[in-house]
Amino acid sequence: MQNSVWRNIKFVKSPLLRKAWEIALCSTLWSLWLVGNELVFSSKEHSTMELLRLIQKRAFEWSMEEELVRKEVENFWVINPEGGILLSNKFKRREIFYSWQASLVGIVDGSFKLQEDGARASGMGGILLNKKDEVIFMFSGKCNALSPMDAEIEAISFMVSKTFSNFQGLESLVICTDSALDIQRLIQIIAGKTDTLDYKEEWVKVAKNKAVHLYYMTRENLGVVDDLAKKGRELENISRTWT
Repeated sequence: MQNSVWRNIKFVKSPLLRKAWEIALCSTLWSLWLVGNELVFSSKEHSTMELLRLIQKRAFEWSMEEELVRKEVENFWVINPEGGILLSNKFKRREIFYSWQASLVGIVDGSFKLQEDGARASGMGGILLNKKDEVIFMFSGKCNALSPMDAEIEAISFMVSKTFSNFQGLESLVICTDSALDIQRLIQIIAGKTDTLDYKEEWVKVAKNKAVHLYYMTRENLGVVDDLAKKGRELENISRTWT
């Protein structure tokens, strides 16, 4: 039964909510084990409501540690866990706007898969948000990356290129990515610690654009962008939409 539950969790499309379900299951199993030990070794019994409160408390604390929820939404989370997580994610994006004084925030992801026949399949996806947390641009499509890290930078480059093409004189664009290694690579270009000839021209442009700021975001917080990147591997052309 436990294996069946884990398999079902994998079908949850949103990485954010999939992580939340994993935490909920771990919290339940761990709490049951601890309560069982107390019953066996200390003859201490717990009512069903006490057990549920323990599971709930542990799940919320673990979710906070994983930065899925914020303390201030706890009362709402108790009633609607999924809504509490999505609301916390919205707060997190607002903090990015305020702390970086960003005009726009882009969230991107790259996807790379090695096929059974040895062929490479790479895709990218992303969304662009305004200060009202509204999606104003979305893209998904193939790229020519030869590695997962390259796919991520392709996504970053595409987002930067399209955003500045449509917003002349943009003062600040924050790009959120779950690839700390790619952020490090771009920082090395900025610092002049690597030969720019080793990188594509558009990557160098991104690194040297003073209006672009890179922000590390965990995969669980990428949301729909993860799906856009994976679907992009299967598309013939890049699908992009301005709203």
